[in-house]
Amino acid sequence: MLGRDAGLPDLDLLGATLIESAVGSPVLWLGTISAGIVRLDVADPRHPRVLADDLPPPPDSTAYSALSDHDGRVYICTNNGVQLLVPQSNRYASRVFTRSDGMVHDECNRGAQFIDAHDRYWAGTLGGLTVYDPKRAVQDTQPKALELIGLRVDDRAVEGTSLRVAPTAHEIAIDYSLLSWQREGESRYRSQLVGYEESPGEWTAQSSRTFNALPPGRYRLRIEGRDYAGNVSAPLDVAIEVEARWWQEAWARVAGAAALVLLGYAAVLWRVRALKAQRRELELRVASRTVELNEANARLLELSYVDALTGLANRRRLLETLERDPVRARPCALILVDVDHFKAYNDRHGHPAGDEALRAVARTLRDGMPADALVARYGGEEFACLLEGADATTAVALAERIRAAVAARDIAVPGTKQVRRVTISAGVASAILAAAADAHALLRNADIALYQAKREGRDRVRSADDRVP
Repeated sequence: MLGRDAGLPDLDLLGATLIESAVGSPVLWLGTISAGIVRLDVADPRHPRVLADDLPPPPDSTAYSALSDHDGRVYICTNNGVQLLVPQSNRYASRVFTRSDGMVHDECNRGAQFIDAHDRYWAGTLGGLTVYDPKRAVQDTQPKALELIGLRVDDRAVEGTSLRVAPTAHEIAIDYSLLSWQREGESRYRSQLVGYEESPGEWTAQSSRTFNALPPGRYRLRIEGRDYAGNVSAPLDVAIEVEARWWQEAWARVAGAAALVLLGYAAVLWRVRALKAQRRELELRVASRTVELNEANARLLELSYVDALTGLANRRRLLETLERDPVRARPCALILVDVDHFKAYNDRHGHPAGDEALRAVARTLRDGMPADALVARYGGEEFACLLEGADATTAVALAERIRAAVAARDIAVPGTKQVRRVTISAGVASAILAAAADAHALLRNADIALYQAKREGRDRVRSADDRVP
């Protein structure tokens, strides 16, 4: 038996694959719920040994399986993409495939991975099937075009590819972009204002430059771009000419030399006040833009926790809520709900009708649960209700009320005058949550109770406390 005494960090195993190491030693690669991939050296089956965790970090702690092809490449399917490990000397180079690389969904299905005779990798996901053929992967060595997006002076757009700046201007802004068309989030830029800066800056993701109060003169902004594969583009040059004020012209300096001696002190004071006012203006502008950016980021974060179809919390919000405050133990009850015969309902009445049925069930759940309960769409036709501070008896009573309310609710069939009804099955479990493992056990027990309800005929509630071992 393999357990804690063998050094396993997680006993909830999802898959096991035997893969030979570089020296021919048999190694068992285990997929787990919360510890990613764990490797066991089983050269001596009676004394398996957990290997050092020196793999590149996985994109998610839930890893379903590890499969190796004929060239030693290892594919790891997780809840947040597929990790490809390519052997290099005594280590692995890592690449993670997600929706941005063409996957139909980031979350894999358990036991739905396969490598065929042509070393193509097949992965079943929540959104469908994804296939990766390493023989068709072509190394990108083509530098991309670096394009000028826009020129602005004091927030006023300027046509052309060069700037002639009046001496009264406060801010110059140049926007540019690398036309990579692939993994553009990994594009990097650097620039140098020739005539003002001694060397180019660091490579960053920033695709714009802003200058304030440049001294009069002629400059050239040299911009370089580098794509995700490290290909450096041909540099882009933007000519900038900052005009001088009349008193900065040579004739004015000669004619006003004597006057400048007398007025120098006053001019310095005026200039300092002007620069301070300009600085205050810029600081206010930066502060305002920072507030807008923080508000936008907060809105995006909120949307990332909401299911678009039902308006409920999503699976990510539920899991993060379950696993928070690991040090402070708290009692919780969990209700897992599944719409009975939903595929048949969908096939009979169409996907719009199926969506309307899911929304109706979601509304019934939200209306029937306490205000402090977390109601979430767990995936597909499954929902979850997390009740903090509740016991199993309270949760079963709530689940029974919800089951009856759903069964009695008329659901419109879009595009017709028909109404239909659906039923639900529910599984209830309760636990004291003091660690991440307790949260996983709570989910597992509620899921087992749900499937017991479905096996017994559906349209019923079952509790993990009442199931037969």
